Amino acid sequence: MKLESIVLQNFRGFNGRVAVPISSITTFVGRNDVGKSSILDSLGVFFEHPLCKADNSDACVHPDESGEVRVGCVFSDLPESLTLDSTVETTLQAEYLLDANGRLEIHKVWQLNDGKISRLKTIIIANHPTAQGFSDLLLQKRPALQSEARRLGVDDQANMAS
Repeated sequence: MKLESIVLQNFRGFNGRVAVPISSITTFVGRNDVGKSSILDSLGVFFEHPLCKADNSDACVHPDESGEVRVGCVFSDLPESLTLDSTVETTLQAEYLLDANGRLEIHKVWQLNDGKISRLKTIIIANHPTAQGFSDLLLQKRPALQSEARRLGVDDQANMAS
């Protein structure tokens, strides 16, 4: 996999959302306190390097209205296949895990309350298919999904085990 860009939102001196493109050779040049180290530290936070943990000092002093601090990475040159559960082979595309440009985009997002960060969540920006009446399908629990499969008459094609 190849890192294509870094997405920062309300991270240190980066207020609002900023995408930093990364190429085969990327150099950060600039005077002091313009964000060079912040970009590198954001990668440490994203990849959970032991010396780089997100804390309240990573929140932008003047954040946008989103109420969150975000560090994301966008990857290309993805593996052709993945093996799940040691037996099932699939692809990121077949699992609907790619964005509209066919790249893997993963973001780590912290809620921002009164200048303090909390509640980390990891999200994937994906181009998932939609169908009328099924917008909340991914939020449903097993009993509701089983009910819906029976209603649609596809319960013979679904894993109905509890």
